[in-house]
Amino acid sequence: LDEIETRLVGGIDGHKRFETMKDHSTIREDLVLKNDIWISEDGSGSSWTLVNPGCRDPQEEVLMQSEVWSRDLSEPSLPKIVGTLGSKCYRTSDCYGISECRGLGNTHEKVCVCPMFSPREHHSVAVQHRFKINDDSSVFAEDVIYVVGGFINVKHAFCSNRSCGPSDGYRLAIDDAWMSSDGRNWFQFKPAFSLSFVGRG
Repeated sequence: LDEIETRLVGGIDGHKRFETMKDHSTIREDLVLKNDIWISEDGSGSSWTLVNPGCRDPQEEVLMQSEVWSRDLSEPSLPKIVGTLGSKCYRTSDCYGISECRGLGNTHEKVCVCPMFSPREHHSVAVQHRFKINDDSSVFAEDVIYVVGGFINVKHAFCSNRSCGPSDGYRLAIDDAWMSSDGRNWFQFKPAFSLSFVGRG
């Protein structure tokens, strides 16, 4: 039998070592959060259709809380630049998915902004079946999906005058709430950082 080569991955002095076979990857993969929306109408979940590709960029209030660079935020006349260099845009077609190109700081530069909830994990999701009987005895019914809280990734580092850092950034428990009746269009009924309840995930 050929000798199996191993290499040290990590360990604590006096404890068992963790080893892996030679040529096996031991690097940590970047965590990529998503907010794409899929539906299944076959009753068994065996086939799915993408109805909303989502965004790669954060929603507006997250950008304004975590990715604004200025020498002095209390001085309104100084430039306030929002977002990363990669999120800079000139038109909405420069942005991924349903993100929109908007001017958020006090400069002429624009960045991609997600008009729905930021990509996240560990959020709560609920579906409410609503119906009512109209005056003419017809019945109106719809299903409404709610997305509340969760963990998002934010950037708290700046390179020159732009936010930067690893793609998985820093984890933040968020406290927003969104609703939709079709998965394509989302309405935010509780903004993030509004303090009515604490962020949760």
